[in-house]
Amino acid sequence: MNSERTKNKISREKQIIRWATFVKNNPKDWQEQHTSFINSQIINANEKYEKLKKMPNGKTIIHNLRKLRFRKKLLSDHLL
Repeated sequence: MNSERTKNKISREKQIIRWATFVKNNPKDWQEQHTSFINSQIINANEKYEKLKKMPNGKTIIHNLRKLRFRKKLLSDHLL
């Protein structure tokens, strides 16, 4: 592994530890933050899809993205 990938891995591991500690010490607060984050991600994705639909070939692009995502899921399920 190169040093940049190692740094990224260490950074991700530290973030996981920080989040786990926060969850453990704040059993109610983390749920609200997590729900808020997930909801904002869904809203953002829906807004992007609506914007993309209005573009030329937008519906086709969305269709192709969904097919690609489905194929990746099938592949990952198969490899697990």
